Amino acid sequence: MTTQNTFLLILFAGIFLLLLSCGKEVDQFIPDPINLDFEQEFGNPVTPHTFLVDGTRDTILFTPRGAEFEIYQKSFAFENGELCPCEKMEFQITEYTRASDFILDPNIVGTPPDHIAVEGLYQIKAENDGKQIDLKPGAELHYHVPTDFNLEFGLLYAFGPVEDPSWKSADQFPNRTGKVEFSTDIDGYEVFVDQLGWSGIGKDLSSLGTTHVCVDLDLLTHDKNAEVYAVGTSKLLVKQFYFDVAKECFCGELPLQIDVDLVVIRKSADDEYQFAKESTTVTKDLELHMTYQPGTKEKVEITDLIKKL
Repeated sequence: MTTQNTFLLILFAGIFLLLLSCGKEVDQFIPDPINLDFEQEFGNPVTPHTFLVDGTRDTILFTPRGAEFEIYQKSFAFENGELCPCEKMEFQITEYTRASDFILDPNIVGTPPDHIAVEGLYQIKAENDGKQIDLKPGAELHYHVPTDFNLEFGLLYAFGPVEDPSWKSADQFPNRTGKVEFSTDIDGYEVFVDQLGWSGIGKDLSSLGTTHVCVDLDLLTHDKNAEVYAVGTSKLLVKQFYFDVAKECFCGELPLQIDVDLVVIRKSADDEYQFAKESTTVTKDLELHMTYQPGTKEKVEITDLIKKL
């Protein structure tokens, strides 16, 4: 082999190795996919309100959000049916009355179906000396939820597994009693339930008709890095959208003619997020293209935006 050929061979080998080296460097700079773990990053359980109550006398409890609960004396029994003297009982109320409660709380289960708007959902628990108690047969719990508007909402109950109950109108439970009435005297709903646990005030809006709503965003937005919600503005309704792979957009089923805010949260980098919101009225087969607000936001800013919904 001539000296010239040897030189050329060494030169080509050096260039080949250099290219390989550059390829590795390029690979090293390819960023890892950004995934949004919404529950881990934004999960914020609603704080229960705990009261110590003397069950031998009538008591009125007030929650920080303005609900009023009337506890009637000698109304409780243990799980085995034995009446509870309940001289000292722990009464716990968790109230879900804001859109952010349904978006941020990872513990809320069995949220109302797509077409049910709510005034509020309440989880009520009671214990005496560490033992769970409930209303005795024939007893009622009465609570008042303040509001300026009579939307003709009715009573909702949850049923099924504790970890994932379903919600229906109380009149669909043949073995349950209870009712909701709107009172102009106290400006709000009067609620009567026959058991503790989950109950609420709401209305099925499916009689309005429903339709498919889709939100189109940029190509960098997908189900691994973003969440999309529809939030009712005149009625409390929260619907999480799913990602339609075929359409490459987020979609959900909503009642017709309701006013909603469509909200998008996307993670773009570590503790960097983008936010989009658009107000609209739901019409047949609605499709919207949304763009993000300029710049990025930190997690605390996104949380504050959600709490304002």
